[in-house]
Amino acid sequence: METLMLSRVLPLTIITLLLIISPALSLAADAAFQRTWERTDKPVFDGQAARTWMWGPESFTGTVTEEYAESPGGTRDVQYFDKSRMEVTNPDAVDDGVWYVTNGLLVVELISGNMQTGHDSFETRSPAGVPVAGDSDDVDGPTYATFVALLEVEPVALRQAMTERVDRNGRVTQDKALGALGITAVHIDNVTNHAVAEPFWEFMNSTGVVWEDGGLAEATLFQDSLFATGRPITEAYWATVKVANTAKDVLIQCFERRCLTFTPDNPEGWQVEAGNVGRHYYSWRYNQTEPEPSPTPTPTPGMGLVSVSSIQGIETSAGSVDGDTRYGTTFIGTSSGDVPGTFRAKINYTPPKPGSGVTNTVVGGEWSITSDKGTVNGTFQGGSAQWDEAGDYATINVIMKVIARTGDFEGLPREARFDGTLSHTVFPPRIAGVLTIYP
Repeated sequence: METLMLSRVLPLTIITLLLIISPALSLAADAAFQRTWERTDKPVFDGQAARTWMWGPESFTGTVTEEYAESPGGTRDVQYFDKSRMEVTNPDAVDDGVWYVTNGLLVVELISGNMQTGHDSFETRSPAGVPVAGDSDDVDGPTYATFVALLEVEPVALRQAMTERVDRNGRVTQDKALGALGITAVHIDNVTNHAVAEPFWEFMNSTGVVWEDGGLAEATLFQDSLFATGRPITEAYWATVKVANTAKDVLIQCFERRCLTFTPDNPEGWQVEAGNVGRHYYSWRYNQTEPEPSPTPTPTPGMGLVSVSSIQGIETSAGSVDGDTRYGTTFIGTSSGDVPGTFRAKINYTPPKPGSGVTNTVVGGEWSITSDKGTVNGTFQGGSAQWDEAGDYATINVIMKVIARTGDFEGLPREARFDGTLSHTVFPPRIAGVLTIYP
């Protein structure tokens, strides 16, 4: 539920370098980090923009120090977010509002296996065997280690269709059918000599709603097109990855600072997404592991089932808090099965801050499925979301009503329920489960 909002309460463990975990809702202890987060992600957090997170809804550490030879005292301030790490390497530099805060070359470190401790100093480790995109328990999708052998590949020619697939072992094959999607190379970097796929180049140079000078403005998302991603260090490859327990074809390209993905069937604004490299790097650096996802529940037998549909979707807005209730958390996705179409939901629940071991109670809301075959509309009557110990996965059981139906769906009964899971290991959060409509 709560995208940005959904707070994550991390286990209180002592880790290398005595990192101090801040409260889950802390966005940044340092004003420069706060300002950097706000530019792109505050509009998403507030529901004013529908696009991928560049940092995530909140930091999952406070401002902490890490070894860096050229920084004063040999350490620098950093802060970790799901999708990156913010850094201030030289606190005495002039704050230009752009490069005073940088985001780390985390992808370079994860692929090379060399942890950077200064401009020219490294600690030798191993390339990360962590999935670049999708679910953390995906055993088939490419990992950072997959790309070790692909860093020196020649670039695809400009305007050439991107039709190469990569598997977890780094084996590249041609899939000519992908040419029908019309994804081509549009830019070749003059430093790394890699071609950038069109969706990613457009995103790096895109405009949209940002938070600037204390208010919303229409401007370039990034004041420098390389600020968020860095330069490309691989070509763009298609891969089959598991997202919310569903296999999807995704275009992946790794840059110095982030890996970007393009998923053609995602809703508009979420087709290009940034991977969770901040989480991946933090786990790699501090030898922590990702939790296993909860299984997707199946419908309760013996209910007199009339129709069963599979729901896959994402959270698109956090909604707002009034008193002890959060109103208007929204989801969009697809329904397949007996009632196919586009699934939309707006839900209210209490308490408004989910977290480790918390149970949120559904207190209202509305939902719909629309397609060219007809529509189904309804309300949420009750139910709950039970969060796991890490606050990353919730098991959802919701009671619903059907209040209107048209077209082919006119004969549907009035009772419904949804049984599924909500995952916060990817952003935007993914919801998946089974919608059952019964007498």
